[in-house]
Amino acid sequence: VPVWLFHCSVPRCTASARCNSMLSFFSFPPDKELRAKWVQNIRRDDLQVTSHTRVCGRHFQPADVIQPSTPLGRRRLKRGAVPLLFEWNNYSLTAHGPSKYLLSTLEVTAYKSKC
Repeated sequence: VPVWLFHCSVPRCTASARCNSMLSFFSFPPDKELRAKWVQNIRRDDLQVTSHTRVCGRHFQPADVIQPSTPLGRRRLKRGAVPLLFEWNNYSLTAHGPSKYLLSTLEVTAYKSKC
């Protein structure tokens, strides 16, 4: 599949590689438990994940994205990274605590940004 055909699987996200060549699109992880957390967090319980299913970089905390070491390199996700930032939470983790959709993910990531 050509890269320009990628689009984000998150509801209400209109990100597409066709319109934004600078935005990264990440494949779902092969680990079943982590993949299930991604599906839960993006609120797509009915999603059939394939090798072409992607989530765009807008939904990950900047600290979870590894920047390329060369100008032609690709961004990667840190191990265990999960999408946490969405339109329905104003793309931020508020001081009011996580929503029910984020609870299991934050347990796994052990509140990375707690420091």
